[in-house]
Formats: sequence, C-alpha cells, structure tokens
Amino acid sequence: MPDACQHGRCINTLGSYRCLCESGYQVDISQRESQCIDVDECETVSPSPCEFNCRNTPGTFVCTCPVGYTLSSDGRTCLDVDECDSELTGLHACSQKCLNTRGSYECACHDGYRRQDNQCVGLYISLTSINDVCRHMSLCVLISSTAQWIYCFVVICWIIFST
Repeated sequence: MPDACQHGRCINTLGSYRCLCESGYQVDISQRESQCIDVDECETVSPSPCEFNCRNTPGTFVCTCPVGYTLSSDGRTCLDVDECDSELTGLHACSQKCLNTRGSYECACHDGYRRQDNQCVGLYISLTSINDVCRHMSLCVLISSTAQWIYCFVVICWIIFST
C-alpha cells in the first residue's frame, strides 16, 4: 500500500496496519487509523499558539503580526516596531516629534506649533490677540498674514526700555 500512512509511519498489525503520524498530523479515526490528516493548530490548540494571527499549513502553522509589529525569534509572539527610531528611516511621517505607541506612532509638535495631519504648522494668532503676543511697548514683525488671522512663522519682539 504505497499511500498508506502518508505523513506518518506504517505499523504492521495482525491482518491490518495502523499509522503512527508525524508531528502536526493525527490519525483519521473515520478511516480506521489508516491515514494521517493535518491538525489545524490554529483552531484546535487553546490558547492560540500565536499572539496575533495564525495560519495553518500542512503539518504546522505560521504566525504573522499586524502592521507595526515584527515576528520575534520564537516565531509566535510579536515585538513592537519603534517607527520613531532614527535608524529606521521612512517609517513615520512626523515633521517634528514622533512618539512611539504600541503597534503605531503619534506625531507631536514643539511649543508654538500645532498639528495638522502629521505636519506641524506655526500657530495662528488672532488679530485681536496680537497685543497679547507683543505687549509692554514691544514692536513686532509679523512675517505673513491672511484675512483676519496672522500666521506667524517667526515673531520677533524688541522690548524698548526708557531711562
């Protein structure tokens, strides 16, 4: 019987045989233990052998990780990828500060900037609040203005002292 006990070893018994299956396979009792069938470890092992995603393959399984993680050396658990690591270029789109989070990252801005998508832009200053920006007899040079908002890339203030 050339097909007997594929993925296993054939054990001769009186008037018949039975299979001793390789790891990842089990005897098919519906075939009177004369065949070895694949074990779906992803469905039958509890808890799941993988931290995140499990895919059954003949005789074994493969673990995979979602975006933002990489498979660890044990082949089952996932490690967070630090998208903000300066040695891993191109993994984030932040223009100023990158804050690593589990499985992802967040962008942040330096003081005086606000976040717009993943970019940081200069703060908008209302025309009515310009006196709050440069008070106490200060002279301000505002680089760009639009409509009723002043968009400051740079605000230079000189304080004038009198003697």
